[in-house]
Amino acid sequence: MQIVILAILALLLTGCASLAGVSAGHVGCPQEEITISNEQTDWTTKTWTATCGGRSYICTYATTGSSGYGGTTGQVNCSPMGNNGTRANNLSVEQSPEVRLEKLKELLDKGLIDADEYKEKRKAIVGDI
Repeated sequence: MQIVILAILALLLTGCASLAGVSAGHVGCPQEEITISNEQTDWTTKTWTATCGGRSYICTYATTGSSGYGGTTGQVNCSPMGNNGTRANNLSVEQSPEVRLEKLKELLDKGLIDADEYKEKRKAIVGDI
């Protein structure tokens, strides 16, 4: 199973696999129904927007290390996009402010939200205290 995942990720990194194909399993739509936009790449992360069935998802591929086969390993994650064009807020109101702030920091550290989104959400959480 790990070899299959590594092979798919290696194809993604080399451009042999389509982003729509990689996104399909994460967004629940067939590859041919997915439209890809907003591709961005930096040293260790690739992000894109996958849209299908009127829903949009922010997808991220982040490298996590070396595969030992001369390639890299990584993880793909796709999250529903909120109405304001950012990831939908998964922070529960029932959670303590401390837990919500920790989760928010994790999202920032993983590159799933940017610094501006972090500041905005942090301000809102602290304002609820």
